[in-house]
Amino acid sequence: MPTVDGVSWDVRRAGSRAVTRTDWLRSAHSFAFGAHYDPDNLSFGTLLACNVDEVQPGDGYPRHRHASVEILTWVLAGTLEHVGFAGRDSSGSRLVRPGGLQYLSAGSGIDHIERSGSATEPVRVVQMWLAPSISSLRQHPTVWHLPPPASGRPRSRCASPARSCSSAGCQPKPR
Repeated sequence: MPTVDGVSWDVRRAGSRAVTRTDWLRSAHSFAFGAHYDPDNLSFGTLLACNVDEVQPGDGYPRHRHASVEILTWVLAGTLEHVGFAGRDSSGSRLVRPGGLQYLSAGSGIDHIERSGSATEPVRVVQMWLAPSISSLRQHPTVWHLPPPASGRPRSRCASPARSCSSAGCQPKPR
């Protein structure tokens, strides 16, 4: 087992990840998730989930609820349609295009739908769930959408402890 600064790391290759398959979804999980429970692989620090999802056109994830979690969704290919029902995102549907990032702070609770924004093409995303800071547990749900970076420009830091992110000037603005 490799070590870094005296800490052992368990390397888990992409091909060994648990995978959930349905007629509309293929989801590869880096940690225990859903029916794939592994008590030795529940999280990595505050990172609770890191899934690579491919959602086929159609209904996608039905309306479901999250609370007390921060969710980052990075669109790799296709278009993600997000429909929110609480907080700042209660106005309806938003599309997130390839290279775009959606940040969702569930606060005390948010219901939403996620699906392909195309009637013919799937959407492929990396979705990370993070344990929230104590202060965000009392907040109302919030959703921010960051467009893809300009052509040829690298992505700025998008997720970081609040102190670091603020000092780097990367705080996204609510829509």
